Amino acid sequence: MIKSKFSNIKTKYTVADIMREMKDDHKVQVTYGKAWRSKEKDLELMRGNATKSYHELFYYLYMLHSSNPGSTVITKQDEDECFRYVFVALYASMKRWIHCIPLVIVDGTFLKLVHGGTLLVAATQDAGGRIFPMAFCVVDSENDLAWEWFFDKFRQAYGLREDMTIISDHHESIIKAASKVYPEVPHVFCIFHLLNNMKSKFKKNSNKIKDNFFNAANAYTIKKFEYYMTQLAKIDSRIQPFLQQFGYEKWARGVSLGLKWLQIDLCFLFTPLAPYTIVSAILPLVIIVGATMVKEGFEDLRRKSSSQKDQFFPADLLLLSSSYEDAICYVETMNLDGETNLKLKQGLEWSSPIRRGHFSSVGEEKSKCQSTNDLQEIDIQNGTRCHQESSCTYCKVPFLKCCFLFCK
Repeated sequence: MIKSKFSNIKTKYTVADIMREMKDDHKVQVTYGKAWRSKEKDLELMRGNATKSYHELFYYLYMLHSSNPGSTVITKQDEDECFRYVFVALYASMKRWIHCIPLVIVDGTFLKLVHGGTLLVAATQDAGGRIFPMAFCVVDSENDLAWEWFFDKFRQAYGLREDMTIISDHHESIIKAASKVYPEVPHVFCIFHLLNNMKSKFKKNSNKIKDNFFNAANAYTIKKFEYYMTQLAKIDSRIQPFLQQFGYEKWARGVSLGLKWLQIDLCFLFTPLAPYTIVSAILPLVIIVGATMVKEGFEDLRRKSSSQKDQFFPADLLLLSSSYEDAICYVETMNLDGETNLKLKQGLEWSSPIRRGHFSSVGEEKSKCQSTNDLQEIDIQNGTRCHQESSCTYCKVPFLKCCFLFCK
C-alpha cells in the first residue's frame, strides 16, 4: 500500500503523511516509529539496500565505461579493499570541453545517505553561457587528500588548457589542492560565496552590501572599483579589511589577474621567444584601433558641426564646485536592465575655486528656483539674494530653470 508511493523518485512522502493517511483512510492509529520503519522498508524494496549497493558499484562503473568508451572512471580503495573514492568524467564532456569557456568551477556538497559522504563536482559554461557538467567525484569529506585526488584525476582527464581559470569558494583544501596540481592556472573566488560570507558576518547591514559589492566586483576600472569600495566602507568599516584578506585580484574584475597576464603577454611579444613576429601580432591591433579612432573622429566632427555654440539651453543640474581640487564629482546612472555606471562630471573653471562656505544661503533658497516667472536670483559671490536682476551678478549668465548641485 505504501510501496507504490515511492515508485517515482521525485515523490515526497513523509512519515507524517503515512500517519495521516492511515488514520483518515483506514481508521488506524500508527505510531511515528512504526510509520518510519514501514517507510524505510518500502524504500529498500523499491530502491535497494544502501549498504548492499556498494557491492554492486563496480558492476555499475564497468557498464558505465563500456557504454561510454573513452570516459575516465577511476576508483580508490583502502587497505581492506573497501570503497573510498570514485571519479567519473564522461567522454562526451571531455570532447566538448574545448568548445566551452576556459573556466572550471568546483564545489562540494554533502550526500543525504545512510553512510554520508560528499559529492565533488566540476562544471563550466558553454558558448551560450549555460552550465556544462564536466566531472563528479564521491569522497568521504572535503579534506586536503580528497580535493588533491579529485584535481589529480581531473588533470588526467582534461589536462591543461590555455587561459584556463579555476573558480571556487574560499575553502582551504581547494586552495591547497589547486595550487599543487595546477600551479600555472589562476585561481579566483566566486563572488556569490563571498557575498554570503559577508551577509553572515555583517548581518546588520546585509541588505545594503549587495549592490555596492557586485558593482565593485564587476567594475572595469580601478577608479570605479575604489569608489564602490569606499561606499562599502561607509556602510561598515570592517568590510574592506575582510575583503582584502582574500586578495582584491582574486574576485574583482578591475584588478584581476587577467590584466597582469595581458601585460606579461604584451611584453613577451617583443622577445625572441615569441611564437609570432611583431608585425603579425601588432598589425591587427593597429587596424582595429585605427578604424575605431577614425569612426570616433567622424562622429565628433558631426556633433561639432551640429552643435549650437554660444547659445543658452535649460539645465536641470549645474555643478559649480566640489571638495576636489579639480571640481569633479561622480554621478551614478542606471540603465533599464539595472546595470549601473559611474560617470565623471567636472565644474566650470571660473566656479571651481568656490567652496562650501559660500553656499549657506544658496542651499536655503534653491527649492524656490522652480520657474522663470517667480525666479529669485542669488548672488553666489556674496551669498545673498538679488532682486530686479535678470542674470547672475557673479557670472552674468541669464537664469533659466536652475538648480545647483553641491558635492560634499
